[in-house]
Amino acid sequence: MSKRGCLIFLIAASLTGAVSGPGRSAFGGVLPSGPQDPAIEHAILTRYAPGGKLAVKAAVQDGADWVTLYFRAPGLQAFQARPMAKAGDGPEYSVDIDTSTLTADGFEYYIEAEKNGRKATAPGGGAAEPAAVKPEGGDQAPRIPENLPPPQAEEAKLRLPIHANGSAQGTLHEQVSGTASASPAGSGNIQIGFESAIPGKSGLRIDSNFSLTNAPPANGESVNLSNMMIALTSGSHALRMGDIAINESEYTSFGLGRRGIEYAFDNRKLYLHAFDVSSQQVQGFKGIGIPARAVSIMGGAAGFRLFGEALSLRAVYVTGKDDPSLAANAAVSSFLQSRRGDAWAVLQETSLFKSALKLKAEFARSNYDGDTGDSAAAVPDSAWSAGASLSLGRLSLNGTYRFIGRTFNSIGLQYLANDRQGLDANVLLALGPFSLQGQVTSQKDNVEGDDGRPTTEGLNGGASLNLALGSKLSLTAGVRASDQESRQGAAVDILQDTATLEYSGGFNWTASSAISLNLTLTRSSLSSETNPSGDIQGTTLNVGGSLRAGEALMISPTFGLTQSKNPATGAVDTTLNAFLNGEVFFIPRVLSILLSGSFNRMAQAVVSVNRAVDATGGINFYLGKLIKVNSLLLTVRGSYRRQEYGGQPVTDTRIYGQADLAF
Repeated sequence: MSKRGCLIFLIAASLTGAVSGPGRSAFGGVLPSGPQDPAIEHAILTRYAPGGKLAVKAAVQDGADWVTLYFRAPGLQAFQARPMAKAGDGPEYSVDIDTSTLTADGFEYYIEAEKNGRKATAPGGGAAEPAAVKPEGGDQAPRIPENLPPPQAEEAKLRLPIHANGSAQGTLHEQVSGTASASPAGSGNIQIGFESAIPGKSGLRIDSNFSLTNAPPANGESVNLSNMMIALTSGSHALRMGDIAINESEYTSFGLGRRGIEYAFDNRKLYLHAFDVSSQQVQGFKGIGIPARAVSIMGGAAGFRLFGEALSLRAVYVTGKDDPSLAANAAVSSFLQSRRGDAWAVLQETSLFKSALKLKAEFARSNYDGDTGDSAAAVPDSAWSAGASLSLGRLSLNGTYRFIGRTFNSIGLQYLANDRQGLDANVLLALGPFSLQGQVTSQKDNVEGDDGRPTTEGLNGGASLNLALGSKLSLTAGVRASDQESRQGAAVDILQDTATLEYSGGFNWTASSAISLNLTLTRSSLSSETNPSGDIQGTTLNVGGSLRAGEALMISPTFGLTQSKNPATGAVDTTLNAFLNGEVFFIPRVLSILLSGSFNRMAQAVVSVNRAVDATGGINFYLGKLIKVNSLLLTVRGSYRRQEYGGQPVTDTRIYGQADLAF
């Protein structure tokens, strides 16, 4: 280990005994985590004005397939369902409740969102722990209005809820300097969903998304079914067909999101799972149901839990074939060979001392042929991991050791870096407003120690501190370091040793719900003992914030400045970045002007100054607010882009219209 590894070694020593958290890779990156649960941001309601409309709002970052409000009168078992409509281009969803139809003193509710088959609720307890809302001015129920819809009508709405949203965009004008005007182009998509469910018993859900373009790629279709899911559920049983995600284990099938069919049974004691999915994503209706044999990955899993959640055992098996030439993007992937193989794994999870100590392990074995076109036979190999986590009140320790053989591979993994071993560790200490977190990753390839192969070793570490000074101001500080060497035998390959060191500090200030400011200052260095001429030292300043004036103005500016220097040559490079996003409403929630833009200037010592300007402006007309449709947004936008490299400018102007609809 070089001298530059000393700092990382000290960080590692300070975290001895800590182990890694889920999702961290022993190989210097982040393991594919598969689809994530949607994140719902919602301020819990506690009071409402009887007799009026109550707006229920929630924000779902990165969007959702659907968002639904469930509410009921206190004491009732069943919930009523109301789909929440997306409000414009942002992450907000909303729905209005007519409180004049409520026949009890208040109501209970929760919000549920789903994306890619994953669900989340707010409050987190969902139907089991709904939020309670009371009327203002006492607990007296409002007068029951005349002509109240019968319960059968509400039940019919619950049984047949259909939601849809779509977007269509057309280019009215496009001009690139030095070329003729491009032909107008258009595109769009529409998502249609259906859900009918009896709480706690059975249900049917259908989600689909169609995309349309008048300029399809080579060998592509103008109309494409980009997403389809049909799910039947009954108690602990589930049958799904369409675009499904398989996440059984790290070494057999993880992050496998493809079109196919699956059956699952899980009653929290016994687990069964069988699936057949396409190894490559295909277009249109291809792959709906049982995939073609040439690109079929089949598998299953079985497991059980004992002593509540204390002990879990599971076995997984995956087998199949893969032909990348049949992929939706065959032009890119056709150079890959057709492959086949199978893999099995056994997993265990143990939870002790009221979940204070958790142990987890997996052993996997594969038999893999990476090129079915040659005469070489399939090659067997193994992979395994073992990890633990310990929670002692405000202190938590986590870690995992991983070993992946040189020829190990699973047909159920799209991407896997084999011939690797390493240890991840992290520790978290939380003391009220103060928190300290550290992590270390040690990695090495060439696990068999073959002198004829190069070996790369890396050590990465870091620590971060957060201090909350009240509810409006927080301070952050951190340090990160890494050291990597590649060698052939005992000789270090030139240009193959690097060390990085980075310090950072900043603050986040939230003056109110309308004003926020954040600042970060970072000092970093990159060095090499074998090639010091490439050493770099840099300083970066990032400033951002947001300003909101009720529903009339929303603006978010960001500014960044980076200066880097080569100590050997004295050359200095400077990069300036600025971004701005904003929306100004002339008629609240109905008519607005949308503004966004960016500016980039890069001054390098060895080349001329490069610049790039990008500006977009438009008019948003939220027509749905006037005609009482959940969401109907009409937009006319124009964009201007100018790039200048080496003194040669290129400009691009475009005007286009867009319509978004949801109900």
